[in-house]
Amino acid sequence: MPNFSIPLSGLTAESTALSTIANNLSNQNTTGYKDKVVLFSDLFYQNLGTTGSGDPIQMGAGTQVSATPSLKEASTPQGCPRMWRFRGRASSRFKTPAG
Repeated sequence: MPNFSIPLSGLTAESTALSTIANNLSNQNTTGYKDKVVLFSDLFYQNLGTTGSGDPIQMGAGTQVSATPSLKEASTPQGCPRMWRFRGRASSRFKTPAG
């Protein structure tokens, strides 16, 4: 693997992270929007051997985005993740038409 592809993988992963942050910021006042986070993982490409304690010596090949999960709590208009405010009072549950 050429040496240029290692930093390029990092730039590609960071570009995805910045796009996700921009999306989170642009939707921060959207009711019900769930923020996303970007999780990275290492790309290993070659085992060079082991250390004296038996740990592997690995040559890295960059990074990648492993997942972009949503956070569990939806946002509210006031930005508070758990509480809706109705005329100054707080309610911890969303009300549905069925009750």
